[in-house]
Amino acid sequence: MKIFGYVAIGFNLLFLLLFPLVPDSPYRYITIGRLDKAEASLAWLRRRADVKAELQQLQDYVESSRVSLLERMREFKDPSEFARALDFRVVKSRKC
Repeated sequence: MKIFGYVAIGFNLLFLLLFPLVPDSPYRYITIGRLDKAEASLAWLRRRADVKAELQQLQDYVESSRVSLLERMREFKDPSEFARALDFRVVKSRKC
């Protein structure tokens, strides 16, 4: 049982040592306006140098989905939207 504990701790320590080497996501870099870092991160993730087209698609997606918190909160003023957000249904299954 001790061996299992040592192996588990070993994997956790390995993760803690290697995780800082993984770059942030390209999506995050684009949202904070660091396009150079986003391109480098995408090139690292895809393992190829030419990622301009994919970077442009990602930029378009980020720009189209950018909604402020205030706009999201305004959706809850409409009672139907509020009810839909809180709609949890339990579906009974038939046991055969």
